[in-house]
Amino acid sequence: MAVQLRRAHQQPVSLTGSQLFEENSNSGLYVISSGQITAANLTARGNAIGAGSGYGAHLANDGAGSVGGITLTEPISSPATGAA
Repeated sequence: MAVQLRRAHQQPVSLTGSQLFEENSNSGLYVISSGQITAANLTARGNAIGAGSGYGAHLANDGAGSVGGITLTEPISSPATGAA
């Protein structure tokens, strides 16, 4: 499953439970938010396959006025077949 999420106005993004992003032709998970980004139990592997390009997981909290940063809680996994 591929997910792309963009949030403005310092809204938080929280990924809870077990998250698996694999075998997508581009990025498996792509999040841009001006608010806190929190993720736990995340696996991203085998993405950007074939002629695609992208990331296993791309998390960004870096715009003007961004708050909270990014918090990753183990286990976070990105085997050699994918990039995080």
